[in-house]
Amino acid sequence: LVSGVVAAVAWSQWVAVPALDLIKSTRPLAEVVQRQIGPAGAMVLYRESFQGVFNLHLKRDAIPTLSGRKRIDDFIVRNPGAVVIATHPDLERLMEGIPALRPIHCRRIGEETVCAATAAP
Repeated sequence: LVSGVVAAVAWSQWVAVPALDLIKSTRPLAEVVQRQIGPAGAMVLYRESFQGVFNLHLKRDAIPTLSGRKRIDDFIVRNPGAVVIATHPDLERLMEGIPALRPIHCRRIGEETVCAATAAP
């Protein structure tokens, strides 16, 4: 019985937890962003919901945060090829006013679907 419990705990620590962590992780979305803009390319978070969440995987001390469609539009005009990270519903609203903005990858992170998007230069 004890060996069965130990085996179950070991399995959960070495198989289940890492698998669930990857499901909830920002890493896959961050890797898409990294491939799109490189290590120093322009990016912005839409709103503060994900402030500090992507920094580790993108190896950045800070990622600017903006809110409002006009500010995002100004940012992508000043930074062609920049990436915007936003929740899926927020991105849908942004795309209504910024037709050039297109999602490049979306991923469920926790309870929300989060997307990376860019406007073709």
